[in-house]
Amino acid sequence: MKKKNELSNKRNDEIEIQLIQYKRIIKKDENNSVSQHEDFKQLENYENVLKSKYDNFESEYNEIISSNNYKEFKTNRKLKADKKLLMMWLVFIYFIF
Repeated sequence: MKKKNELSNKRNDEIEIQLIQYKRIIKKDENNSVSQHEDFKQLENYENVLKSKYDNFESEYNEIISSNNYKEFKTNRKLKADKKLLMMWLVFIYFIF
């Protein structure tokens, strides 16, 4: 009988320990969900900051590509490429004849 009582006591102790462990796990999970929620709020705030910071990107881009400096740069770049191509063809023709 004594062994049976010891066994039941052990079982009860184990159950109590398990319950305490489960409570700890639940508390940890609750804290995680709160911290995850806070992280999510921070991400939302960061997203809003980025949206407001770069909200006028398209208008600035349009302003840049419509400027004379950009057009001149683009034209010069195209001329350099055309000049390089022309030189390659001249060298090619020179070696053929």
